[in-house]
Amino acid sequence: MGNLFPLYVTAVLSVPLPLFAGLYFYRRLKREMKILLVLFAIVTLVEGYTFYQTLNQTNYYWVHHIYMPLEYGLLVWVFSYWQNYPFLKRALRLSIPVFVLICIIKVLSLENLMNPNSFTASVAYASYVGISSYTMISLQEQNPCAIHKDFRFWVGSALLVYSTGGLAYFAFRDTVVNKFMIEIWSIHAILNIIAHILYSIGFICQSRR
Repeated sequence: MGNLFPLYVTAVLSVPLPLFAGLYFYRRLKREMKILLVLFAIVTLVEGYTFYQTLNQTNYYWVHHIYMPLEYGLLVWVFSYWQNYPFLKRALRLSIPVFVLICIIKVLSLENLMNPNSFTASVAYASYVGISSYTMISLQEQNPCAIHKDFRFWVGSALLVYSTGGLAYFAFRDTVVNKFMIEIWSIHAILNIIAHILYSIGFICQSRR
């Protein structure tokens, strides 16, 4: 990885930040934030495994086929708590089994699980962009003067940053990324670091409510 290794290590080390913040304030967390905390426990394990595999130059893509539906299910369930309309909450939760089915079909159609899950990741990230954007617009309409004090704003901002970088990386992985791999991956890693910091702020902000 050469000159990118320090950035990679920084990105990996940023992963458990939300987990540490959530665990520190665990007793004050709302139900949905505890669900989000479970996600970051899983994320930390997955990133630790992929980091180890990367150091040993071993393929780790198979684990992402398992991780992606877990991430989608937990994130969408969390954001469903913050919807003002019951039909939106139901729609988000019903999308979870649909996405899981898409992941299963995609896995069954693959000849090799060692290939990246670019399609399902792109579908998930595109959904996250829409969900986080709509949620943040709703929050802005509800409380335009003090939105920065709302923990949902920080979590929504984190998901938007994370999903935007992920969508750009995976959706164009076989075209643009192959030509500008270093630049696109670097941006992707930096955005992930920012997202993890924002998630951490979300946990801290919620604990003070």
